[in-house]
Amino acid sequence: MAAKEPSQRISDAATVDEYLARLDRPERTVLAKLREQIRQAAPEAEEVISYQIPTYRLHGPLVHFAAQPKHLSLLYRSSLRRLPTPCPSTMVAPDGFTRFM
Repeated sequence: MAAKEPSQRISDAATVDEYLARLDRPERTVLAKLREQIRQAAPEAEEVISYQIPTYRLHGPLVHFAAQPKHLSLLYRSSLRRLPTPCPSTMVAPDGFTRFM
């Protein structure tokens, strides 16, 4: 049987811990670090799974992250576009979507 793509393995995760646990080590390590950075930057944000991906809410949606088959994503509200990109190899789209790794 073929290995499942990340989106198939994690689509039914009920918590962020469960979401991360289902990822392979490289993706899990990067997204766990991103999770900690989000928690440090917004300690009062509520951590939930929304649209099958980890989401942080603080007076509405704040940021989301996801593991895709060929990249990792950070999605954020348009008001956060002034933040620096996570690394030089990051691609930032004008719609509040950042792809990395």
